[in-house]
Amino acid sequence: MSTPWNPAYKRISKTVTKPEVKDRYNRKHYDQIAFRAGKGSLEAVKLMAELRGMSVAAYMRHLIIKDCNEAGKAELSAILGGGV
Repeated sequence: MSTPWNPAYKRISKTVTKPEVKDRYNRKHYDQIAFRAGKGSLEAVKLMAELRGMSVAAYMRHLIIKDCNEAGKAELSAILGGGV
């Protein structure tokens, strides 16, 4: 037995966030850091990040947080999410 079609029924569709909205959010909430390194450096960094089970971005943050803590600058590492 089929259910009769109800004209008052509204189909709830999945919403999709547009790339422009994502870009605007990211610009508002994040800083972007870029640097250049010699040929082959990216592959080396990717390999080290993979060995640690991290993304390249997470690995770079990890190294900076570690360096901040070693330098006695825990307040700086806290900005990057390293805690206090």
